[in-house]
Amino acid sequence: MSKLVFALQMNATCNAQENIDFIDEQISALNLQEPALICLPEACLAFCRNVAENQQLATEHETWLKAFGELCQRHNVWLAIGSMPVPAPDGRYYAASILLNNDGQIVGDYHKLHLFDVTVADGTGNYHESKGTAPGQHIQVLKTPFGKIGLSICYDMRFPSLFQQLRALGAEIILVPSAFTTVTGEAHWHVLLRSRAIETQCYVIAAAQVGLHENGRQTYGHSLIVSPWGNVVSELGSGVGMIQAELDFDKLQEIRQAMPLVNHNRFLEQLV
Repeated sequence: MSKLVFALQMNATCNAQENIDFIDEQISALNLQEPALICLPEACLAFCRNVAENQQLATEHETWLKAFGELCQRHNVWLAIGSMPVPAPDGRYYAASILLNNDGQIVGDYHKLHLFDVTVADGTGNYHESKGTAPGQHIQVLKTPFGKIGLSICYDMRFPSLFQQLRALGAEIILVPSAFTTVTGEAHWHVLLRSRAIETQCYVIAAAQVGLHENGRQTYGHSLIVSPWGNVVSELGSGVGMIQAELDFDKLQEIRQAMPLVNHNRFLEQLV
């Protein structure tokens, strides 16, 4: 199997079926001849207006997972669901990033650890993600034909200790599906993602939401694939669509051998 990976930039609506149909169309247009990894952004199932809409989706999560699984089977692709709500024990929901194989089976999942409870100088102003979203309790690195994949979601990128943990657990690729605000994106998006790639010597794939959404949110876009050396391999600024890259793991190992950060890390015992 090749190491061909794609990241889809979306302007997701509040309607889950509309977004599923859009993803289906975008994958169909690729005319893939062999399995590939398709990475979707945060809130790819639906970019909801409020907690109640997300809670409703969480109660229907098995239905929507089945729909994503059918996409995998129909197109013979692995699909990284950037995030979708699934029920949490305390009555809230997790923002779950879920990896499906080309048979539509769940390979693993991750629940967003760091919740976006901040104030931003934009049209929304105050964000209080924890009002409806419960924080996750685990980290995840998954072995796949495309490499060892570490999972994260959006705001997580501001916490380098998580990325160091993922590297310590063997990650070669780290996914950062996002719905970054325009204000914070213009200030920090590129530098944060490039830094996480350089520090971990991993490929970083950040599929993003873009534009003005039905819920009033304005997102930055600029989906990126960043090399383990910190170079931007592929980027889509505005608009919707796919970016792609062929991952070079020989180059990844060359970078790690020339600069063996893991061997030099004096805090490694605290990371594993």
